[in-house]
Amino acid sequence: MAIAPKTDRTSLRVVSDAVCTFCGCLCDDIQLTIAGNQIVNAENACELGRADYLGYRAELQTGAMVHGVAVPLEEAFAKAAKILADARFPIVYGLSESVGEAQRMAVAIADRVGGCIDTTAGQAFSQSGMAFQSVGKVACSLGEVKNRADLIVLWGTNPTESHPRHADRYSTKASGLFTPNGRKDRHVVVVDICQTASAVEADQFLQVMPGKDFEVLWCLRALIKGVVVADSIGARTGIPLEKLQDLANRMRSCQFGVLFFGSGLSATSGGQMNVEAATILAQELNEFTRFYAMPMGERGNSNGAENVVAWQTGYPCAVHLGRGYPRYNPGEFSVSGILERGEADAALIISANSVVDLPQDALDHLAKIPCVVLDCTSTVALNRATVAFFVANYAFETSGTVCRADDVPLTLRPAFDSPRLSQTSVLRGIDQAIRAIGPRI
Repeated sequence: MAIAPKTDRTSLRVVSDAVCTFCGCLCDDIQLTIAGNQIVNAENACELGRADYLGYRAELQTGAMVHGVAVPLEEAFAKAAKILADARFPIVYGLSESVGEAQRMAVAIADRVGGCIDTTAGQAFSQSGMAFQSVGKVACSLGEVKNRADLIVLWGTNPTESHPRHADRYSTKASGLFTPNGRKDRHVVVVDICQTASAVEADQFLQVMPGKDFEVLWCLRALIKGVVVADSIGARTGIPLEKLQDLANRMRSCQFGVLFFGSGLSATSGGQMNVEAATILAQELNEFTRFYAMPMGERGNSNGAENVVAWQTGYPCAVHLGRGYPRYNPGEFSVSGILERGEADAALIISANSVVDLPQDALDHLAKIPCVVLDCTSTVALNRATVAFFVANYAFETSGTVCRADDVPLTLRPAFDSPRLSQTSVLRGIDQAIRAIGPRI
């Protein structure tokens, strides 16, 4: 449990309706109590978000460095611009810890230098995202879930631990217009490979064998259409036929149903087919009722990164702009693959946390090429960068637009005024310096 630091409370100030970026819920009702340069209380925040808020410490270092030496910002902009403009295959990577305005500038830079742009969300996007591209997306707002849903299925996700306020604000426990009694007005089903904290709180827990989600979803599709399914499905999936039939009947007869899925469904072997099956199931249930299938959402502004890149280029991630028009191909144009193959010769990294999950071969190549890095904390990647910019913390020190898991945009309310430039301002400075160089011949 996070403990608020002791501080002088004679000069407290309050920031109301702050947006917590810990998870895809992006709760926008947080009330922060601030004393000096510390957050001493985060009312309404869950324990995970509260720990983020109370653990915040303002960074003292400002400005920019070139090869580890502090330089004026204009000199750093010029150096960064030259690195990116002179490169034959530059990459722009990160964006999940950025506001929409900064994400848009990053796309503009990638377009101007003919580079490849990818997001940290794109590393996981290839499964669920490509499924949506194949069969479409059946989604609604979390507000509709709160007000209308009487059946909620949690598949391969444990929001009690990963999204602590999801239940109270939007789903299983939330009181809404047509669900005034909250939890009592809903039937909650958890489907997972093991019992979780969310499963303990559910009305029904169905334990599926690892790797058998697709078979269960396909069986449910058959059952809602009245197709006879063999009893052997229980031995093959771990869930007896009678329980699957009961779930199929509940899905058909509910007034408003939602299937929330997490990485337990989308990030496993055959994840794309699993998400396709869940989406098609939701589509077919709309012949009988209103039903939706939605991802739980990742930390920060991952969803916003996909939306902005798609808005600007037509594709959500892994986009190559080197031919004067966008080309999309996850794998070939994913940053991890480009680095592993040793193709990139320069990089613009927005938040050093972006590279944490890259394969070691990709990190090894990244260390060999000139890098421009923007970050709010003094990390190893920032200190080793060819050009390093110390920027404001997007979650605590900047305003801007972020997107919730259901694609609803929200505006950040900064808790502090930072002496450092925002990511948006730094990226705009780099973009202007690239334009000053002129087109590459």
